[in-house]
Amino acid sequence: MRELVLISFFIYSTCLLFGQQPIAEYSLDCDLSEENGFFDDITTPFFPSCQCGIEEESFVLSDQTDLSADTMISEIFADDFGISFYFKTNASSPVQELISVGDNCSSDSTFRVYYLEGSGEVIMEMSQSIQRTISLRATVDENKCWQHIIISRNINDFFIYINGELKAEVNSAFDIQIGNKFPINIGHGPCVSVISNEFLGQIDELKFFNQFIQQFRASELYIPNNEILSRDTTLFVGDEITINSVGNCNNTVFWSPALGINDVSSDTILLEGIETTDYVASFTDASGSQCISTDTIRIIVIDPNDLQCDDLILPNVFTPNGDGINETFHILNGFIVQELKTFEIFNRWGEVVFRTTNKSDEWDGNYKGQAVQSSMLLYKIVYICEGEELVKTGNISILR
Repeated sequence: MRELVLISFFIYSTCLLFGQQPIAEYSLDCDLSEENGFFDDITTPFFPSCQCGIEEESFVLSDQTDLSADTMISEIFADDFGISFYFKTNASSPVQELISVGDNCSSDSTFRVYYLEGSGEVIMEMSQSIQRTISLRATVDENKCWQHIIISRNINDFFIYINGELKAEVNSAFDIQIGNKFPINIGHGPCVSVISNEFLGQIDELKFFNQFIQQFRASELYIPNNEILSRDTTLFVGDEITINSVGNCNNTVFWSPALGINDVSSDTILLEGIETTDYVASFTDASGSQCISTDTIRIIVIDPNDLQCDDLILPNVFTPNGDGINETFHILNGFIVQELKTFEIFNRWGEVVFRTTNKSDEWDGNYKGQAVQSSMLLYKIVYICEGEELVKTGNISILR
């Protein structure tokens, strides 16, 4: 039966080579099962408790939990690989073991991911021997309680993504291999009590990949939590805008300052432009850990009467993702334009993806009937104001 499962897994993983999908996936929603059905469920001598996590539940690891995944998964370390997971620490131990692969705390065939509480760093170490060792570290977001970590390898290049963004990378001058079928420890390992401590906190959404995780996929794997979804924007005095945020675990949110906000305790607020302000949303963790996540949005408020001809205003980011917010890219203060000669947007290859001579036209993010993927583009606008021809250029980021 095991041989049939492995044959099925081989066919499955071959089909995933271009899809960047996990070969093993543990949602950890008060359930230790492997969701794809190709590997054994996570084992533990003491069944852990669970609390609200990123989407549903997450497991709370204690000094008696000792979660271990199927040893067959460790074969991914023979080639390109990726590991994705969320963690939230509830302890102040200086060195906390997150993921450990190997059967001893030495430089022989080990892989470790651990967290330094003091500096807020996540560190990855992969070692074949004393002579063949690689280390990579990156700092987590101090404003967030939950941290999303991806460790990935592409040949001899190693990467750390945190909360969907590439934070660090390093190239190894030599190939590094560790032995196959080593135990995969979650929150503990052979270095615990030697040079590190067990992880005390919550782990969620654990995924293993047998391929390199590219930037676009790292962004897709990140699940927004306890943050503002809307982007920095510009308003005219007296205009209103809806600002959206997302919490988790029934966290409470509080916005400050209250200037122009209709409800400071709502996930979605209606904000009136009064003056340029940095608004902070504070999300208090409802699980009892007393952790508070914060996020900031800048609202720039301008008086149309103060604008000059060269003050043509356009956003620097727009998000045509179907949520009804910031869906198009356009000139925000077209009233200063007497005549629009041309408004062009260029992709990275110099192709014109949008062109108009109507100052009221808006670009929806499509080109030749296809959605333009997340990227940075350039724009050029030639217009007449008070009888003078002016040119404005800049860049725009499209995010989906």
